[in-house]
Amino acid sequence: MTNSFKDKENDPDYMVYITRKDKEPKEE
Repeated sequence: MTNSFKDKENDPDYMVYITRKDKEPKEE
């Protein structure tokens, strides 16, 4: 694992993914 999390954190697509995950807990 690298610091890709930091990059994803700044990635709009990643933010959308988190938002969708938050709205769809069943996805977890």
